[in-house]
Amino acid sequence: MPDAPSLDLAKVAQRIGSITREHVELCRKGAPRCSEENFAQAVERVLRDEVREPLGIAEPAHEYKIGLSKHYGRADAYYGLVVFEYKRPYPGLESERVRREAVEQVQGYIEGLQGGDEETRRLLSEAKELGNRPHLTGVILDGNYVVFVDYDTESDRWTVDPEVGVRALDGVALGRIIRALQASEYHPAPSV
Repeated sequence: MPDAPSLDLAKVAQRIGSITREHVELCRKGAPRCSEENFAQAVERVLRDEVREPLGIAEPAHEYKIGLSKHYGRADAYYGLVVFEYKRPYPGLESERVRREAVEQVQGYIEGLQGGDEETRRLLSEAKELGNRPHLTGVILDGNYVVFVDYDTESDRWTVDPEVGVRALDGVALGRIIRALQASEYHPAPSV
């Protein structure tokens, strides 16, 4: 088996930080390009080029439709057992209201995935068959900060990290994101 490529996660975090600073300025000026979608696409390009492709992590499904209790939601990116929710960096996750609403939104996505999504049920089943304890993970990202939402399907237990506030998006946080993506082992089912 070939050696895993070496990634400079601090450099990746710096590239994302540069994109974030650009978007903060756009948002402060009220520019039309200040949108969650534009921000997410820019960050996803960095993640694709600097992380996913070198590590062989599959391309996510974007704007993945998830059945919620009375309607549908769309996760910004779906990697099997990991969902990403991007937030504009301004006002960003430092705003307690933005953080709280994003955590609730991701918890709803995870409940919807576990309850009625065929692809997620397939991946959870495969993980159990391999003797793993499957988790569903939410990554909420605004470019400066990240919040992790984890659901342990065996114990029916939620963990939000950090419990209060936010965690800086740095090399350590990116390493945690990568480990979650690799543990998901997402390989989209072939379409018929």
